[in-house]
Amino acid sequence: MCPQSPLAPERPGPPGTILCRVDCGPAVGSGHVMRCLALAQAWRTLGGEAVFLFSRPDPVLRAVLAGRGVAGVALAGPDAGRHDIEETLALACRTAASWIVLDGYRFGADWTARLAASAAARVLVVDDLAREPAYRADLLLNHNPWAEASLYAGRIAPGAVLAGPEYTLLRPEFLAQRRQGQAVAASASRLLVTFGATGGSGLVEKTLKALESPALGGLETRFVAGHLRRDGLALDVAGLKRRLGLRVLEHVDDMAEVMAWADLALASAGSTAWELMLLGVPSLLTVIADNQLGVAQYAASVGAARNLGRQEVLDAPRLAAALTALAGDAQARQAMRLAGQGRLDGQGALRTARRMLAIAA
Repeated sequence: MCPQSPLAPERPGPPGTILCRVDCGPAVGSGHVMRCLALAQAWRTLGGEAVFLFSRPDPVLRAVLAGRGVAGVALAGPDAGRHDIEETLALACRTAASWIVLDGYRFGADWTARLAASAAARVLVVDDLAREPAYRADLLLNHNPWAEASLYAGRIAPGAVLAGPEYTLLRPEFLAQRRQGQAVAASASRLLVTFGATGGSGLVEKTLKALESPALGGLETRFVAGHLRRDGLALDVAGLKRRLGLRVLEHVDDMAEVMAWADLALASAGSTAWELMLLGVPSLLTVIADNQLGVAQYAASVGAARNLGRQEVLDAPRLAAALTALAGDAQARQAMRLAGQGRLDGQGALRTARRMLAIAA
């Protein structure tokens, strides 16, 4: 336990600091980082502060956090095991953290047990998989559409689960770009393509071939490029610009503005899908990881997107046909816009932060 632990009930004053321990992987802008950033921003609106602890000292990630008033600290040692947990606890003590937020697939039962035993701070686990036998946490958040509190019965204290899309962690810049009631363009002319941090070069190549279809010749396309560079896909950017009207975007700082520009999107069904729904961008979603399947199915079931299925089954002709059909169907795109914006209000991060504050009071 830290000296003057924030768990002490007599602790008065403002919300204090949350420490976000994020498994950000090799790519900046991963869903884990961005949804924790949404929570950090919400916490700061309530008067608190936030610090991120991550495994790789990436200068772009530091700049993204700093631009939003959030401090970023890189691990001094390896990002696994006992040393990692000890660094997390030490930083929690130095910052007098009132909460430690864990978001990443390798923060299992051993992590939550060690943090709970330390009593250094309260613990919030952001979870997608519901695979642990027990969760030693004060709160657990699962915003997936299939999530409900009963899923965790017997594995965490009653009343400790925040479940379902109403708790989706979306950054305030997306809410600021939301334009409800606007009609879609009669014919879509602006396409956004983004496959997040895990889109493979095979999917990128299929998409580029699809965009060569004569039926899509009028589209102005913006392609978020992080995955292109990571996978080492050789891109003749100048040639692509000439042939496809393609603009490659690197190190995007304001993704909300980029999404708001688009008439339609081709995207992976990760956190990006929720952002597109909030903004009312008609979308074609593909599944590139198992944890995205439920999101794609949900978005399609409520009419906010079309589910193209797993990336392995897609080919360029099918992608071209799907894009052509949606670009020319204003009625379908308008229905998608209304359905997406009707399902999300963008307040999930603030709801979560207020719940955390009520527990810490």
